Amino acid sequence: MRKSLLILSVALFGLFASSQSAFAGEQPAEDQIRVSGVGEVDAEPDQITLTVSAYAEEADKATAKKKADAAYQQILDLAKEYGVDDNDIKVQQLSMQPQYEWSDNRRVYRGERVSRMISIVLRDLENLSPLLEGLAQQGVSEVNSMQPGFQDSSALQRKALAQAVADAQGKAAFLAKQVNRSVGSVITITEQSSHSPVFARQEMAMAKSMVMDAPPEMLGTQTIRANVEIVFRLK
Repeated sequence: MRKSLLILSVALFGLFASSQSAFAGEQPAEDQIRVSGVGEVDAEPDQITLTVSAYAEEADKATAKKKADAAYQQILDLAKEYGVDDNDIKVQQLSMQPQYEWSDNRRVYRGERVSRMISIVLRDLENLSPLLEGLAQQGVSEVNSMQPGFQDSSALQRKALAQAVADAQGKAAFLAKQVNRSVGSVITITEQSSHSPVFARQEMAMAKSMVMDAPPEMLGTQTIRANVEIVFRLK
């Protein structure tokens, strides 16, 4: 009986000691402030990506493909004439589609349409207008889209991030001052999202005839945005 009481006493003492240790190890929650920051950088594009289709329509598929291949080669030659590097030209897809027309309330086979989709990155915007004009004169291609961009977008993104951090720091300092406190060290910092460039103007929707005569600055500006969330200690 005495041995059982001794064991029970030791167990209770151990439980009490561990609970006391756990309680002593708990630290009071420190005062914190959580803020978000936004940064924006406006910049003019220094490159443009053209998506161009070389096409041909003929009575049979073989002839249509042969002419589409020739049109494709004309586009390549023209792009190189205006300084486009081989690495900036990519063939995206080859499409072959039968063509039909309606006659006497029935669908009649007319021939084949073959097209090649080509992506061209133009880094010298001074050549944009003459390149588009040359494509139009060939009469064997269509410009499907034009996407302005930046050769060093990461540098602009970092600049936007720096502005976002500064914005968050300013907010934290202002809010802390309102309650007679000051901002301490950073606990966590998180990049919430990274936005692709956003058009500030919509010139890329203009007609081709307008684009051909437009100077490079008519591409307008793009806005690069960054968002961060920072948790600071309060002093």
